[in-house]
Formats: sequence, C-alpha cells, structure tokens
Amino acid sequence: MIWVLGRRFTRSLSRRLTHSLVAGPPITGPERDNQPATAWLIDSQKNPKSLPSLVRKNSPSYGACNRLSACRPGGQLIKSITVTHRLAVFLAIAFVCVVVTVIIAPRPVPQDQQYHQFADTRPFLGIPNFGDTASDIVFVLAGVIGLVVLRGTGRGMAPEEPFLPAVIFCIGAILTGAGSTVYHWHPSDASLVFDRLGMVIAFAAFIALLMSHFDIAGARVALPIFLVAGVGSVLYWIYFGDLRPYGIFQAFPVILFVLGSLVFPHRHTRHAMLWLVTIGYVLAKVCESLDRRIYDMGGIVSGHTLKHLIAGVSLGMTIVWLKQRRPVRTSAQRPCFVNRAM
Repeated sequence: MIWVLGRRFTRSLSRRLTHSLVAGPPITGPERDNQPATAWLIDSQKNPKSLPSLVRKNSPSYGACNRLSACRPGGQLIKSITVTHRLAVFLAIAFVCVVVTVIIAPRPVPQDQQYHQFADTRPFLGIPNFGDTASDIVFVLAGVIGLVVLRGTGRGMAPEEPFLPAVIFCIGAILTGAGSTVYHWHPSDASLVFDRLGMVIAFAAFIALLMSHFDIAGARVALPIFLVAGVGSVLYWIYFGDLRPYGIFQAFPVILFVLGSLVFPHRHTRHAMLWLVTIGYVLAKVCESLDRRIYDMGGIVSGHTLKHLIAGVSLGMTIVWLKQRRPVRTSAQRPCFVNRAM
C-alpha cells in the first residue's frame, strides 16, 4: 500500500513539474526555434501555427517525427522497446500456430485427390467447369481496381505508410484469379500450384499490412520474408507432399488479426472493415467445405463458386480499407518534436 501511494504521489508531482515547465507566456519570434520541445508544448496546442516549420503537419519532417516517437492516447510515447515487445508477441503467435499444427497433425498431410472433384462441372461457351472458372474474374477485377485506386492514393500517402505491401496485395489478387482459372480449367495437383502461388503472395502482403496496422516492429522488412515463406510452403507441398506449412500460412493472417485486435492498438481507422474482411474469408472457407451440399440445394450455384464470390468481395473491402484508412488521431495525442540538429 505504501509503495502504491508513493508511486501515485511521484506521478502527480511529475505532472505538476512538467506543467510548470511548459506553462507561461508563449515565446514568439526566432527565439522559439531555439527552445526545447517542452518550452512550447502547451502553447502549440492553443496556436498550431506557432509550431516551428520542422514539426508542422504539412512539413516533411512531421512524418519522420511520428516515426521516431509514435503518439498514442493518454499522451504517452510508444517507444521502440514496446514495438519490439509486439514483435515478440507476433513471433509467439506464429510459434504457437506451428506447435498446435504439429500436435493436431503429427504426420505429413498429403493433398486429398477428392478435392479436385467439384460439384458443378457444367460447361458453358466451351469453358469447362464454367461456374468455378468464370467466378475467378472477381479476383482479377479486385486487384486491377486496387492498383488503380492505390495509384492515385499513393502520391499523398505519408512516408511511413506501407505502400509496397498494398501493391503486392493487389498483384497477388490478380495472380490468384489467373492461377485459379488455370486450375479450374483442368483441376489437378499440377495446375493447383498456380492457384496457391497467387494466394500466398496475397497472404504475405496482407500479413505485412497487418503488422503495420498493429505497429509491430519489422513491418517494413517483413514482406520479402513472408513472400519467401509463402512460396516455400507451396514448394514444400510439391516436393514433400505435406500441406501443413501451407495450411499454417493460410490460416495465420486470420489468427493474427483476431488476436492482434485483442492485444494491440491499431494505427489506422476503419478497423471494423477488417473484421468484415475476416468474416468474409471464414465464410468463404465454409462454403468451400460445403461445395456439394450447397449445389444439391438448388442446382444453381456450388459452394466453391460462392467461395470465389465471397472471397472477391472480401478482397474488394480490403481495397476500400486501404483507400479510406487514416492514421489514428485522438484528442489526447500530443505533437511529437525532434531537435533541429537531427
């Protein structure tokens, strides 16, 4: 109890001393640029134009300032050690996924050949398996629209925003549509490789986007690592006949998002839209598993075709999120300052 009271007293005293340091008449003129950050913190909140050009929002250094010390609610600065702790949690989640997979499936999981036996095999206009083949167009459309949208959005993005993963995500969507068309034209293990290679590219980019969204250390350099891991999981299935690495890589974005939403604060707005994306992906996988049952209900559309349509809508919602997201700003945040000597 004495320790708790002493800690509260120390915090209260620290706040009062800080307030006494930064309060007082505003400093004007050239002398302001030579003052330490705390000398014009309170005055800058009342008059944003009084900030030196170094830290104004329209200044190029403002983004660098936010990267050096990201402001968060409560006026606290999330320092690099905290971001590193998030990376540790991220790695722990990945490790647990691997351990749980090995426990559930201790032996290699081969590709079930019944997977290629889809419910709707009706041809149309000379296109075999028309429903599953033609529905792949939604992936291509989502990817192309995403590239067009990002081309206009990228010019105004802050330097710290992950532009490259967003572009790779759209390219992965296009490759998924093309690869899935090749696969459904003639379903086999050999053609399924093209389908899965496109998907792992999109998954890798989405994981990198989530790392940036949750402000996890290493988000900038993670994309090449995830691309290698995703392609490696497909190659591992080809040469060793084991789907476990690919299954982990496919499920990891969903697990990361759900657990990350519970553990980490997020850097961007429109977070609820990512929940819709995740729900849509899970619903698409359910439709895939119920391919025959859904087709037998009316003979109009199969579960696998619905999977393509729902997954395409989820991709579109991800593009909308990339377009509409904004950095989180709250009333409790304070401007970040760096020394002019930097």
